[in-house]
Amino acid sequence: MLLNLTNDIIGRAAFGRRCKDREAFLLAVQKTTELVGGLSVADVFPSVKILEVLSGMRSELLRHREELDKILENIIHEHRAASKAAMEKTREDEADCLLDVLLDIHLELPLTRDNINVVITEIFGVGSETTSTTIEWATSEMLKNPSVMEKAQADVRSVSYKKGNVDETGLHELQLIWYLDTIYT
Repeated sequence: MLLNLTNDIIGRAAFGRRCKDREAFLLAVQKTTELVGGLSVADVFPSVKILEVLSGMRSELLRHREELDKILENIIHEHRAASKAAMEKTREDEADCLLDVLLDIHLELPLTRDNINVVITEIFGVGSETTSTTIEWATSEMLKNPSVMEKAQADVRSVSYKKGNVDETGLHELQLIWYLDTIYT
């Protein structure tokens, strides 16, 4: 569930909106992440190169990579078609998402489609797993420490009672966020 949440957030940041191939892309990223994160005989004996072939890991990863590339091509094509349909946007509004930024850079620098595909795939592969694991860890720590959980709940409730809900504009009012910001800066 947390992985789906983080993938959805990263997907919105990367693509700017929901796209029809998004679910297929996320499933392919998840399969690739599971393959890479799993144990393989070739990982145990990296000097024996034939084990990569015999285990089938390399061919499976290449198959998933091709699938990801096809899906990303469709997403980029869909995104460009939608951008052409909305040409009345001003120049400063064009970079709504990561894909817009990469496509703009593509006009100025010699980025290939493969470069764009790798950047987006890496962001999903690294960002979603790390973020969901961090959220899961923080939640389990709060469950182990009920007093911390009560403070966090009271903090969120105090802000939500004032505004009716908690959104990005209300984050600065949360003491928990202020505390974390103080620790990391």
